[in-house]
Amino acid sequence: MTYSKKVYGHTVIGQIDFKGKNKKQVEEILKASSDQFLKSSIILKAESSSYSFVPAELGVNYDIEKTRDNIWNYGRSGDFFRSVTEQLRSMFRKKEIQTSFIVNESLVDDKLNVISKEIDSPEKDYALIYDGENFILDDEKKEGKRIDKSGIKNQILKSIGTFSYSMIEFKANEYKPKISLEKAKLCLDRVNRILSSGNLTLFYETQEFIMDQDTIAAAIRTHIAGDDMEIVFDDDRIKLFAQTIGKAIDSEPKNVQLKVENGVVAIATGSKNGMTLDQEKTNSDIKGALISRAASEEAQSQKVSLKIEVKKPEISDTDIERLGLKELVGRGETNFVKSPANRVHNINVGANAINGTLLKPGETFSTLTRLGEIDASSGYLEELVIKENRTVPEFGGGLCQVSSTLFRAALNAGMEIVERRNHKYRVSYYEPPVGMDATIYDPSPDFKFKNNYESYVFVQSTIKGTKITFELYGTKDSRTVEISEPEIFDIVNPGPPIEIETETMAPGERKIIEKAHEGASAKFNYKVSKDGTMLQQKEFFSKYVPWPEKWLVGKGVPAVNTNCQDSIQNGDEVGVDCGGSCPNACPAV
Repeated sequence: MTYSKKVYGHTVIGQIDFKGKNKKQVEEILKASSDQFLKSSIILKAESSSYSFVPAELGVNYDIEKTRDNIWNYGRSGDFFRSVTEQLRSMFRKKEIQTSFIVNESLVDDKLNVISKEIDSPEKDYALIYDGENFILDDEKKEGKRIDKSGIKNQILKSIGTFSYSMIEFKANEYKPKISLEKAKLCLDRVNRILSSGNLTLFYETQEFIMDQDTIAAAIRTHIAGDDMEIVFDDDRIKLFAQTIGKAIDSEPKNVQLKVENGVVAIATGSKNGMTLDQEKTNSDIKGALISRAASEEAQSQKVSLKIEVKKPEISDTDIERLGLKELVGRGETNFVKSPANRVHNINVGANAINGTLLKPGETFSTLTRLGEIDASSGYLEELVIKENRTVPEFGGGLCQVSSTLFRAALNAGMEIVERRNHKYRVSYYEPPVGMDATIYDPSPDFKFKNNYESYVFVQSTIKGTKITFELYGTKDSRTVEISEPEIFDIVNPGPPIEIETETMAPGERKIIEKAHEGASAKFNYKVSKDGTMLQQKEFFSKYVPWPEKWLVGKGVPAVNTNCQDSIQNGDEVGVDCGGSCPNACPAV
């Protein structure tokens, strides 16, 4: 008999022998066998119960082509000696091949878990119970039984792989208590020694943390090892206790906080070391202390020293002299008179956020970074602004007063100006002079400058009345700062008023929300030199678009051309007092 185009002898899957079959016949047999098996039931038989389910419930799916190739390739490996060996073996004994299939094993596990819950009954051995004062021995013992879920699962998978319809029989294995009474009593003595030594105190310097008896008892567990009962500890409970200590101890180092008194930089709040608890060492030390109590009949130490990593602050109280904060090197001031209440509030919050900033030599200061999140979480309030002919509330209205004042202080100190942009239109709060404002808006634009002094620079803000001031302290050098008078040119008329209809006001009601601003261009020159070297030379050019007067008009009311001649311009933010010189003047906010 030739096998050149046929399966070699005694190549089988379960009870199916593919000897002498060609490739097509093998595929047809596999297809028919798999279809039939998928429709059949897998039956599990226990002593008094039986369970059945169809393979489809387990997500079984056969790969017919791969299985066919596995059968066909036996004796045709490509290696001559191996192929001949396989061919000869197939003549005298069976070659069992498993089908190639996939199955959702978690579904198999689910089926077996249901059976396990119905049949299993756990054995009960000696146990230790905490009664609130000591551990006592629970001497109730009971035999138990459990099915071998892993073994049954392997039989199910084998049935699927061999198209086997045989019933899978199994029984629960019996389990007997193992711990001897003598060793249970010995373990009881040891755990009660742990408790008898009292509370465990963990300390660092003057700080103490008490692990009381109930907490210790809750962390004690036992483990069966042959006929012995061993003491183990609940790692999660001990870790939780260590984490509680860590929350009380862990802290970041704090730099010294400075202030200016009578023109001199002084300490406002002293520096503080940071601390981090070594929680892994703490866990180990707690278990070590408890184990030593169990091993000794004598009272053991009730204290454990905590291992703490101390982190020094970058700048401490003793570093003040080396910082070089000897004198005033620059100052800027602006006036926010007639600002609405929310705008005033935001200016105060922003100034406080920047106050106390300490810049290293070469460090770049970012206004937006120091201001933090410009929202309610940082204490900022909403202030109405105009966007695309609409009034919308937005957090942080007025913070450009902060950045513009800081811009002037940086200029006067001869700092390197890294980023600055003027406002879209002229703002009365920042004039005169024209063209020395700096707008900010998260995330861009920002106002940034670089500390180009060899000393540190300390930023101090103060607000008195309606004036905001920034002062920069450091060590003066031989630099000279030249700031030309701003030049204004290309003035453009703002054009006719714009009226915006709204349903938020009563019909006929009118309210001015934006005063007119002339368009213009402005420029000034900035030069900083030191010992014949130019540190920065820059022309700051500002172009302001004309901004027409804007009115809110109750919907349905005919537009009225109102020409307000009030001399006060309301700036960036909405709601500035018009001064009462025009019809229906906007009220002060």
